[in-house]
Amino acid sequence: MTWLKYLYVLKQFTDSLYHLSGLLARETEKVAKEIWAPSGLTPSQGPTQKAWDLVPVLESCQRNFADHCEQLPGTEETALLAAAMCKAADKLTAREGRA
Repeated sequence: MTWLKYLYVLKQFTDSLYHLSGLLARETEKVAKEIWAPSGLTPSQGPTQKAWDLVPVLESCQRNFADHCEQLPGTEETALLAAAMCKAADKLTAREGRA
């Protein structure tokens, strides 16, 4: 895809919470998998015995992931984004009766 077409497509979805949240989730997962790779675990395998055996490695992975995320939009922006996403998720789950 050319950069011009990419910008056009990107502009079409900049006001879509659905598309942007999916994009953010996919890109976050890519970064997380890359950073957790040295542990031999995926980011979601935290509560396993292997994870307990690798606590020092996992703590390092978590710090690296947090540092990486804060470098992208910045520390304050990351906190604001996380807070907004939590608020939206709370409203959606409450609306569906899952809160």
